[in-house]
Amino acid sequence: MIALDLAVGVAFLLAALTFRRTPVHAVLLAATGLLWFAGDLVSVLVFAHRATLTHFLLLYPDTRLRSWPRRWVVAATYAASFVYPIGQLSVATAALFVAVLVAAVTGPSRLQSANRRSARLAGACAALVWGLLTVAAVARLAGVHIDGLLLVAYEIALLAILAAILIDNRYRRSRTTIVTNLAVDLGEGGVRSLRDVLADVLGDPSVVVGLVSSDGLTDEAGQRVVLRPTSTQVVTDLFEGDQGIAMLQHDAALLRDKRLLDSVTALAAVALANAGSNTSPSQDRRG
Repeated sequence: MIALDLAVGVAFLLAALTFRRTPVHAVLLAATGLLWFAGDLVSVLVFAHRATLTHFLLLYPDTRLRSWPRRWVVAATYAASFVYPIGQLSVATAALFVAVLVAAVTGPSRLQSANRRSARLAGACAALVWGLLTVAAVARLAGVHIDGLLLVAYEIALLAILAAILIDNRYRRSRTTIVTNLAVDLGEGGVRSLRDVLADVLGDPSVVVGLVSSDGLTDEAGQRVVLRPTSTQVVTDLFEGDQGIAMLQHDAALLRDKRLLDSVTALAAVALANAGSNTSPSQDRRG
């Protein structure tokens, strides 16, 4: 029991290191690990880890909560997890299970297709967490003394959930998956910019795209772009043939694979060419 309890907290702290490209994910995972240990030391914090864990699972793989229902669910989870008397209420636990389940089912449709599978996985994991907590609450109400068994099941479920998310995140970072997701997202079109698509697919919110023009570097709206890479970033030139079409500022760990870089460049070139043709004067019918 003690070894399993220790393993859960350490696993979340170590997992945070693998999400260093997306600081919000890393912070939530690290906070979950720290709050897990804090709950062992301070009784009123015994439920606190549930808030940051749920926040992470309803957020992943995105970097911000894009729907108000998910924001309200996460806010309610923080209230129930950090306010000990609320966390003790079986009705509150059951209500949050229903809310999390609804959020998990309805949320992924708002995301680009490349992220929907990961969001569904994380949503199912969040529902599993609160489902187990609800079973425990109902068992206590019924006078069934299986707290020890349910605690072990809960800790094993947390480790399994973390393993599933880490595997999914690693898969999302593979060359084949990046190229496939980028092609799908660019093919869907929509109002999202190339920068936003690249940031999501590459898993790097810090991405900056500067399009090469006669006026220097600009974004897709024609506004001037100045690249200021930090110590952990590099600037990569994107070429179409011998002609530079864009400059990409990104995490230094990305695009070291030349075949991946070539694929990303080719897809970006097609997307930029299509965007250019869609806004050419021949398309303007106002005259």
